Amino acid sequence: MGSFCATLLFTAPAIAESNADLLLPDLQLDQPAAFDSDDLLIFYGGVGYLSKQAQPALAAIIEKRVGVTPQNPLAVSAFRQVRGQIHNLSSYPVITGDASLKEALAGSLGVSPGEIGADTIAMQLRDETNLVLSFVGSFEAYVPLVKDTSQGRFADKHYIASVTATLSQAGSGRIVLAAPALSELVVREKYTKAGEGEALRLRRFAKVYEDAVGQAHEKLRHLSGRLEGGYPEMDIVTRVSIKDPATRALFGFRQVADNAPGDLCSAMSQCAADDQTCHAMTGLLAQGVTEQLTKAGHATLPPASWAVWGESAREQLKMNASVLRINAAGGLSQLDNQLALVLAPALADRKVDVTLTGILQKDLGGKTKYVSYRGYKAYLKADWSAAPGSCSTAMREAKGSYAYVKDAEPVSQMRSAKDKGTAPTADYQRGYGIIAVMNAIQAMARHVH
Repeated sequence: MGSFCATLLFTAPAIAESNADLLLPDLQLDQPAAFDSDDLLIFYGGVGYLSKQAQPALAAIIEKRVGVTPQNPLAVSAFRQVRGQIHNLSSYPVITGDASLKEALAGSLGVSPGEIGADTIAMQLRDETNLVLSFVGSFEAYVPLVKDTSQGRFADKHYIASVTATLSQAGSGRIVLAAPALSELVVREKYTKAGEGEALRLRRFAKVYEDAVGQAHEKLRHLSGRLEGGYPEMDIVTRVSIKDPATRALFGFRQVADNAPGDLCSAMSQCAADDQTCHAMTGLLAQGVTEQLTKAGHATLPPASWAVWGESAREQLKMNASVLRINAAGGLSQLDNQLALVLAPALADRKVDVTLTGILQKDLGGKTKYVSYRGYKAYLKADWSAAPGSCSTAMREAKGSYAYVKDAEPVSQMRSAKDKGTAPTADYQRGYGIIAVMNAIQAMARHVH
């Protein structure tokens, strides 16, 4: 088969050596005042990525203005999905330009749009009670699975992407709510060594990202009602691990020392810096479980691994703030200097540990003497610790489990009868394994409440 290709989120390198270099002196990590929908405005911040290395397809889609059709690039599609939409937190549609900003300010101030001048707009843009709506690409993978059939060789090509819709405070950048969505496109076509061209590959990824943007936005609109009157209880995935040694080795997870004693938020990277397969599995587990928590009605922050998949934020900030910079397209240019996202894992009420206990592989006979099958089934756990405002185990008020998924749908690989009992190549095992994990993540929906 073609090699398994996957990419995952890396954050930018740590941007400072001391607290003074953060340039965020007004960052408040305590609970803010209640939201006032008549005064609060939500600005559209665009579609972004955190690293070209992490999401090369998304980076190319944004830079080359690629879409499902040439007339509808991804940035335009996302803009159209947002324009005119009202979230529960604001009495006004999302601000997507000067006209919508003047309309909202006119309604808020009780004047006509024509009376709104440049000074009023400039003052509003500096108001840190505003929120910014952004879409951040947070997972990207391409999994080609080649199959031999009686009609010849076919490739089942899986294009997988996750987008997280975030609401953050303008200026400070603190993320107040996030909603991820995982989308997949599967294309079966005749296998050729050359594969598809770059233009077709990007159009297919654009379709996946467009679907994920729409799903994430709808989830965020629904969840934003939870913020009325202030912040609700929040969940955050802080750690991801693989228990089974064989599965851990398959995906390049290194055996690392235990996390810092008494620290619920510290998560040492188990991946080599250049091992994209390992980073891919880390991201799929973190993003996928976060999405299932969101679907079950839990308010969530992005996974803490946003801050550790690349070079970690410096040690003294690990429990408070990890600073991420996004490259955005399709948003308001006035907000360019405000598109920093600050993730504060300590503020989440529940810290969630995700454990892939293993991927069971089993050989089975086929319906004829010429065929055999190899099944792949993933087992997945999500445990939580309640420690509001703290990463210390000493401050843990309770703990429990959201789910232990043992009933995921297996994935079946058809092989020749002579291959029964012989392990496939690692590429095949990783490709089918990641699809099995996706099935386990989907099965989690039956457990989390």
